[in-house]
Amino acid sequence: MDTITSPRAFVDLPGPVKTWLVSEQATSITIALNRRLGLDGDEIQIIPRLITRVIIGRLAAIEFIAQLQKELVIDFNDAKSIAQEILLRILKPVAVSLRNEGVDVALIAEGQPLQIKSLK
Repeated sequence: MDTITSPRAFVDLPGPVKTWLVSEQATSITIALNRRLGLDGDEIQIIPRLITRVIIGRLAAIEFIAQLQKELVIDFNDAKSIAQEILLRILKPVAVSLRNEGVDVALIAEGQPLQIKSLK
């Protein structure tokens, strides 16, 4: 079961995790993804913010796709595709370190569609 871990500060993460996530390579991947999706203005903060929320334990990894779907206002399949790219290109290099910190980013792949409540 995927649960939200006790929130911690980004600065408390292991050095290699912080170094990778703020590296030129990881940043370039995020910038390219934002451009490909046509995000601009405040929208360019969505992906980095959601990644950060997962790795510091404020968002359960299994809820990442639904949150991406909600904040980017896109369908589930598009959100899942983006999430898979983020998982593979940004999070996989530090997945073991994150797992050791109680965050299993692999659970992102098991995310479900956003549940929209009907107003009846």
